[in-house]
Amino acid sequence: MSTRNIMVIVASLGLAACAATGPNYTAAVSKPRQDSERSARLVLYRGDSVVSPFGMARVQIDNIEVGGVADAGFNYYDVTPGDHRIVVDHEGRPGECRIKASVKAGDTAYFKIEQRGASTASMFIAGAGLIGVAAAIALEGSGEPCAGTWEIRPVGAEALEELKNLKETQGNG
Repeated sequence: MSTRNIMVIVASLGLAACAATGPNYTAAVSKPRQDSERSARLVLYRGDSVVSPFGMARVQIDNIEVGGVADAGFNYYDVTPGDHRIVVDHEGRPGECRIKASVKAGDTAYFKIEQRGASTASMFIAGAGLIGVAAAIALEGSGEPCAGTWEIRPVGAEALEELKNLKETQGNG
């Protein structure tokens, strides 16, 4: 077996280890609780991507760390109706992305987490090793609303089609 084949196998195992492993998405995920003051729901998800950096996108809602979202995964969070602040970041890498979200009682709001363009470009240019990480950090500003590895954006009905192919990230907050 060649060194190249061994490297491909190791990389494949590493990518598989970072993917979500929980139950598949079902329509029940999109229905917020109706039995408490937490009657609104936020669903955050990531598509399946071979260029995503290893690790989870950590999630904070209203300054409380609530878990994370793995590659090809989703998580959902029951919240009180109203305005919320969502922050995503990557452990061990500088920068974060912050957005404000508003959700009404009985509603579900969907948000897609994606790797920021500068990170993707630098990883292609410099490789996925330490040089790639250093280049990504150098290309990203830390003072803007979305800096670091991830960006997050609200999405509409197209989320339901994408979610069908994803699994829940274990350790849902």
